[in-house]
Amino acid sequence: RFRCDEMSCHNCTAFSCGQADKCLSRTQLCDGRADCRDGRDESPKLCASSRPNAQACKSSEFRCGDGPCVAQTYRCDNWKDCADGSDEVDCDQNECAVDNGGCSHGCRDLPLGFICECPRDMVLVGEYQCEEVDACLDADVCDQVCIPANGSLTCGCHQDYKMSPTTGECKAKGDEARVVFTSSQGLRWTSISGGESGEPAQQFPGPGLVVGLAANGTLYWAPQGCGTIYRVSMNERNGDPLPALRVQGPVSGLAVDWIHRLLYWASAGSGSVHVGLLDGSAQRALVAGLQTPSAVAVDPLHRLLFWAQSGDSPKIERSGLDGRDRKALVTHSIRHPVALSLDLPRQLLYWADQGAKTISRVNFEGRHRRTVVESNGYLDRPFGLAVFEGFVYWSDAATGSICRASKHHGRNFTVLLSNANSPGGVAIVQSALQPEGT
Repeated sequence: RFRCDEMSCHNCTAFSCGQADKCLSRTQLCDGRADCRDGRDESPKLCASSRPNAQACKSSEFRCGDGPCVAQTYRCDNWKDCADGSDEVDCDQNECAVDNGGCSHGCRDLPLGFICECPRDMVLVGEYQCEEVDACLDADVCDQVCIPANGSLTCGCHQDYKMSPTTGECKAKGDEARVVFTSSQGLRWTSISGGESGEPAQQFPGPGLVVGLAANGTLYWAPQGCGTIYRVSMNERNGDPLPALRVQGPVSGLAVDWIHRLLYWASAGSGSVHVGLLDGSAQRALVAGLQTPSAVAVDPLHRLLFWAQSGDSPKIERSGLDGRDRKALVTHSIRHPVALSLDLPRQLLYWADQGAKTISRVNFEGRHRRTVVESNGYLDRPFGLAVFEGFVYWSDAATGSICRASKHHGRNFTVLLSNANSPGGVAIVQSALQPEGT
């Protein structure tokens, strides 16, 4: 068996899958089966250069070391079907013997390859990771509180919400929520029902980031490409915005901590996440060394900070409000995250991925991931994202639209506004979204 644990791979006599991964014999390269965890042994560039004149094999076939294709079922059947015998090479490997095959729990070796297995109360997510079964999130029928008992689920609502007797949805108490967004016409808002609208500020037109403080109706927004965060009252009409914070470099993410009266923002230029007082009297960097941070969100109730980064290694992470105790939540199947939003009653994190044209969610521990909305013609260039009651709201710069869909499964899709020229950040302002801490 080929093996390589050293960074320089001096002991790897054939093809290295990378540090702390296995080495492969040459017969395993470009054979139609990914033997390396990252699939580098089947990369188009490698296979094109290694056998430029070799015939193409079907997915159900194995490429012999000397070029011909044989049925994949002939691999490791104790009979040499390839002239060079390459279909019977490396058949006695036990991948489970090395690092448990990368499996989080059980690993079962097969005549060719291996599979990861999970205990009865867990399910396999992806190829390697087992997760506990969560009946509430798997069914995903409750807007907020979910209590499983005797094979059924009972839904409930938090104290700032009331349950609709007809639909079972959790509706926020108090004033009607407002959808705030930036556009080429400046800072605008519309009520959830569409019956009211306003334009607090027309200065600094163009897409930007916006958050709201429901307690006093103050909006904070950062125009795109600008190193200043402004504030203005949502109840004004074409008001005069005032600088709240002057920061270093353009702002790429913005969030408000309504309990401790703080602003958090990401700076793609400096690769960092910062915090500052709402009155602008003090600020400091919390997290540095990030690769193109693109969004930020905060949960002051549980003292958690979240951020996304794009670039060559896109991911979503979290930490405490002081930037310590970092934890990666999403590291795979993510391309270009551009916006984050929290569903606090359920402790779920939602993100919009401009590269994948999807909206997905995961819990605060990075588990129970689900894609909620997939490309539907209104997700070609998402910019802003917000979660409220039973819906997820977003802006799409490609269609100039503000849209919403069910936060559970993406159905009940609605275009709220279709003439929002160059829409940018989106925020929902309603007191139930910012409950007081205990």
